Amino acid sequence: MISTLSERGQVVIPKPLRTQLGLEPGQELDFRIEEGRLVVMRVEPIDPVQAVWGILPSVIEADALLDELRGPADGR
Repeated sequence: MISTLSERGQVVIPKPLRTQLGLEPGQELDFRIEEGRLVVMRVEPIDPVQAVWGILPSVIEADALLDELRGPADGR
């Protein structure tokens, strides 16, 4: 399939390719040059929960953490 580059450097990805690749408006694309060819890859969205998973210790004692931050609840 052939597409034409506009004066502003824009190109239309043909509809059959967009459909086949599951590209939607607003989709981020990564452009690279590999062996003299322009390669475009879809950027997979990062799940916000997955992005922070594992940064905290695996076991957090909530009461101990609150005691450390605020002091004991009973005022000791």
